[in-house]
Parts: sequence; structure tokens; C-alpha cells
Amino acid sequence: MTTPFEAGVDAETGQGLAMIAALKEAGVEHVVYSSVASADKATGIPHFESKYEVEKVLMDSGLNYTIVAPVYFMENLLFPQTKEGISNGTVAMAMPESTPLQQIAVSNIGEFVAAVIERGDAVYGQRYDIASDELNGAEMTSLVSGATHKDQSYMALSPEIFRSFGDDMVIMFEWFESDGYTTDIPALKRDFPEVKWNGFANWAEQQTWN
Repeated sequence: MTTPFEAGVDAETGQGLAMIAALKEAGVEHVVYSSVASADKATGIPHFESKYEVEKVLMDSGLNYTIVAPVYFMENLLFPQTKEGISNGTVAMAMPESTPLQQIAVSNIGEFVAAVIERGDAVYGQRYDIASDELNGAEMTSLVSGATHKDQSYMALSPEIFRSFGDDMVIMFEWFESDGYTTDIPALKRDFPEVKWNGFANWAEQQTWN
């Protein structure tokens, strides 16, 4: 797993290339790389593109690999500012209320990776976009209202709120509205029944919102 959120997207790609070189030298049997869904679809989102650069080198490395590419994390609602807003009765996101967004609970990422490792050479060379639910802001707000036992309202923020941190997040949220993730969730659940796929409603009920 690599990250652009400490030193930027070029550093993220550098992390990935360094890891691939080290894995080859160590003779690792099977590499599972955590990327991001739709990174292979020319989204123009900087931290998607940086991960795809690593993917391409990994695919040409001669290593046995599987790429696991999750969508938006449900746990993003637990960021302090967002969670504080929910405690005050507002679910705020930088996208319109009607825009659907595929999401995944982070626990499912770990379960999926475990399933991939257990399948061994059957998944060599495969790339999996993974998601466990898809819902829009209105649906999320209704479910958070039930889980918190507090009436919530949805606030659609402009992606421009992220501009002071650079273009990356602005471009991502604009892409959520214009394109968005396209994971085949029913097929994924059918093909990996050993993963206890966690829908948003169940995930919300499992959180400590106070």
C-alpha cells in the first residue's frame, strides 16, 4: 500500500516502485497491491493516476500479483469534522444529495485481501475493484439518522472547499458527480461469498456516534 497524503503523488509512485524492486529481490511469491477503484480508467485524479503508475510497473515486473482496488471508504464519515457535523445533525459531503457513491467498509478490504491470498495462483494477474454498497446522500442521511437516533439533514458542499489543499480532492469529488465508480457489486458478492460484505446500513449501526 502506498500513500500520496504525506509527500505527494510523485512520492507515492516512488514508494511503489521501491517496494516492487525490494519484493523482486526478496523473491516474494505473491504480491497484493492496494490501489483504488477506476485507477485504470484515466480519471485524471492525481492520486488515482499515481497508483496506476505503480500498477503498470507491477504488471510488467514478472512478480505474481493481484491488485485490490477499493472505492470510497465508509469510514470517511468518521473524520473529526464530519463526525462533529453529524453530532450536530448534519451529514456534509462535497457532492450533490442525489449523486450515488459506491462505498466499502475498511474491514471488508482486509477480508477481501485474505480471500485473495487464500486463493493463491487462481487470482494471479487479476485486478479487482471492490465495493460493498452504493447509495446517494439522501439515503446515507436517512440511515445515519436511524443509527444516531437523531434527525439528520444533508449539506451539499462545493468541492472547492478542498482547493486550499491542492487540486486532487477537488478533481475527485467532481469526478464522483460526473462519472463515479462502476464496480459490479452483485458479481463481486457472488464470486467472493466468503467475505462478510457490510452494507452501509449495518455499518452505520455498528459505529459509536456519540
